[in-house]
Amino acid sequence: MQYLRARQYATNSSAAARKCTYKRASLYTFQQGKLLRRMSDGSTRQVHEPAQRAALITSTHELCGHFGEKEDGPPTHDQLLVARHL
Repeated sequence: MQYLRARQYATNSSAAARKCTYKRASLYTFQQGKLLRRMSDGSTRQVHEPAQRAALITSTHELCGHFGEKEDGPPTHDQLLVARHL
């Protein structure tokens, strides 16, 4: 995150660690204060803050049902569409 914000490597990082950081950071960009990840098809997706992730996972889980439960069955097409756009 430090590299993405300030373009500075962590102190005492090795050449290999710098190369890895640079390569991983090339997949991300900041736009309007939001961290976005570039996907392989050229689209971007927002990377949510760690505090938001738990709530997002819980709501998606509740919307899509409990996978593995015989009573629920697989999620419906509508459930998957809603979960994808959260």
